[in-house]
Amino acid sequence: MVNGAKAPGSAGLTLGMVRAVSEALRTRSMTEAALILGVSQSAITQQVGKFEAVTGVKVMSRVGNTLFVEREDIAYVMEMITELSQQLDRLINTKAPKATLALPFCVSALIGSHPDLARWTAEHFYSEVMGFKELVKQSGQNNFDLVVRPLRARETEVDYQFDCFFRMLKQKTWLAASEEPQRMPVLMPGGECPSHFAAAEFMESNGIAFAESGRSEEISYRAMQLMLGLSATLLPAGLVDHPTQYGRFEDCQQIGEPFPVRIGVQSIGRSGGDSHAAFLFEAIGSRLKDHGVAVSN
Repeated sequence: MVNGAKAPGSAGLTLGMVRAVSEALRTRSMTEAALILGVSQSAITQQVGKFEAVTGVKVMSRVGNTLFVEREDIAYVMEMITELSQQLDRLINTKAPKATLALPFCVSALIGSHPDLARWTAEHFYSEVMGFKELVKQSGQNNFDLVVRPLRARETEVDYQFDCFFRMLKQKTWLAASEEPQRMPVLMPGGECPSHFAAAEFMESNGIAFAESGRSEEISYRAMQLMLGLSATLLPAGLVDHPTQYGRFEDCQQIGEPFPVRIGVQSIGRSGGDSHAAFLFEAIGSRLKDHGVAVSN
């Protein structure tokens, strides 16, 4: 054990600490980690503090509202441990009363900003949040009962689908460094995600000169970059219209009108899979009508 680690007889590491540290390191946000794990932000902060006290290792530091990783090696180990624990949870939950659910970051953020839906989801599903590439992978496997993910332009085989509306925002105070016309820096969604292609098409059709400053599917990271004034970005319309944990979007300027990306709810062939999909689809459609979600015809 490293210097400063726990004294003999004191409590050791718990899986709760590991998961809290792993999500906080991955998302660079206590708030986003809390949303993903379905707990309060203070609970995440406490678990991270306990982890550092038990191990004697400083894993992250805060400068303003930004978290910085102090130990990348610890971050990698935590990620591996969390993945193994999630695989174990999936095995356990195959016989559990709750269905398992894989969600994209954009839908997870909307669910988290709607307290009633967040409670409902936690009561009925064991859920994980992941990027588009992993969601596509899970769509062809049997690790989850349901997978919710953005749909490519020509995908039509998904029975349950809805439109998630997005807004392109930039800081009102953002100014180019020179008087010459400058391309607007934009932090885009992940390159393989249909929301990335939809955003690029939106800006091109509106004649917006832009340059990608990076790519990330994590909503909290894009929101942070936006609020720091470093780049414009794409956010779910319902998150912008109903700010809770993210906030301060009133300081940002909307570019153009919101545009939709189709989201599919896919059952993965288990017993009751289709009924679970219909159940979730109805809940999302009825509870997020005022949060930038519309049921597709």
